[in-house]
Amino acid sequence: MFIAISMYLKPLEEVDRFYPEHFAWLERHYASGHFLASGPQVPRIGGLIIARAESRGAFASILAEDPFEQNGLAKYEIFEFTPGTFPRRSSELEAFLSKPLGSS
Repeated sequence: MFIAISMYLKPLEEVDRFYPEHFAWLERHYASGHFLASGPQVPRIGGLIIARAESRGAFASILAEDPFEQNGLAKYEIFEFTPGTFPRRSSELEAFLSKPLGSS
């Protein structure tokens, strides 16, 4: 699994102009089973995505499709981790991990 943390590189007014395209990109990857959660940082200086992918490279490719990144509005830092089974995973995480990944 992965956590991606983005930092905005431009003022929020510029970021917000691309929000509809960014939202559509997020929705596509929720539907494909890659994304579990996402949202803005507080204060709003970037965002965070919790996801899964076949590999770090595959996840980086997904992030490269984000209109925020494509338009030089944000950059991502990727953290890879393995969710442990102890003490226990939540049933929600188990359900997410058990779904097959679809095409993005």
